[in-house]
Amino acid sequence: MGVTEMQTREANPSRGLMEQLARYPLVQTLIERRSRRFGKGMRLNGGPLAYASAYSPEPLSLEEEAALAFAACGITGYALAELPYESGEVPEAGGGNIMIGFIGRTVASGHALHYVTVFVINDDGVWMLNHQ
Repeated sequence: MGVTEMQTREANPSRGLMEQLARYPLVQTLIERRSRRFGKGMRLNGGPLAYASAYSPEPLSLEEEAALAFAACGITGYALAELPYESGEVPEAGGGNIMIGFIGRTVASGHALHYVTVFVINDDGVWMLNHQ
């Protein structure tokens, strides 16, 4: 990270994070995707999966929490509903009734139902993100 980028992040941490997220390539993200089962500073005692983090505990920033919440259930705009609406016994018939909702989300959802409930949990409390 260059000096200019570091200065930008220090002056406005959310701006630096958003710029960094916007520049991160999709394919690289998919290839490098890994889920971390242990937060920094956590430990699992005993057994074959015993593990102790080498890092001190470090909470996510508000901006990092927001980015994760958006990835889990963010609104991306209107679904285009580019489906056949013709009815009857014709090749393009579909009746247009496959879509139940017309709001696009970051989470995959058949028929745009979006049956997902996201909870954000941190040291300050627990929040349920309503999907309406």
